[in-house]
Amino acid sequence: MEIEKLKRRTPLARKPHRCNFCTALAIQPGQAYIRDTLIYDGRVYDWVACCACDELVVEVWDWDGASDTGIGSDEFVEWAFAHRKNMPGAEEFLKRYYGDSYLDFLDEGE
Repeated sequence: MEIEKLKRRTPLARKPHRCNFCTALAIQPGQAYIRDTLIYDGRVYDWVACCACDELVVEVWDWDGASDTGIGSDEFVEWAFAHRKNMPGAEEFLKRYYGDSYLDFLDEGE
């Protein structure tokens, strides 16, 4: 079964939102963000992403060889550890994902 995108919007946040990729409260009031309405296995749901993560989706998708079920935060973390030294955005993603404890996790992906 494949994920189907019903619509994509780029609204301005009225309240803080958590990004489904970096899991950080990365979307603050007044900031633009991505809200995709998707359907999978008969279930309709919204997927929220900060603009910084949305810019990385194609890179992560291509690296992961993503299946029809898509990619999520686990695939983003694996990609970021594999590319943090040579790919713009990878280290910034890890900082958003791990927050203040970012440096504690550097050895995890080595």
